[in-house]
Amino acid sequence: MRERVFADTNILIYHFTQDAVKYAVTNALITNPAVELVTSTKVLSKFANVCLRGKFTKSKPELKAHIEAISELFDVVVLTKVDIEMAVDIQQRYKISFYDSLIVASAFNAGCQKLYTEDMHHGLQIEKKLKLINPFK
Repeated sequence: MRERVFADTNILIYHFTQDAVKYAVTNALITNPAVELVTSTKVLSKFANVCLRGKFTKSKPELKAHIEAISELFDVVVLTKVDIEMAVDIQQRYKISFYDSLIVASAFNAGCQKLYTEDMHHGLQIEKKLKLINPFK
């Protein structure tokens, strides 16, 4: 059985950038046959926003192609009411921003054992079931 791992926005962004070091890290994660990749509609929407406005600007056709590729590689889970309610608790208990707590809740509720993220508390365990990992450390 493959391990379910959740990818935060920055993992997706670095996979489609020209940064060779960060691409190598994300590519190793994404091509690992021992894992089942998961992300969320919230992460995809943030990815699109960063690509349209940020330093990783992409054309609309290129962005749509990236979203299609992600959708083929990842199980894309939809943000639910349960995720939002859990995010409130996570935000209070673990002192994580609300929007990051939404990502944590989605990963937890999707049955992931690991959440790869550059932005949150490396090594933090959520309910002894989900571990936050910064793969760039």
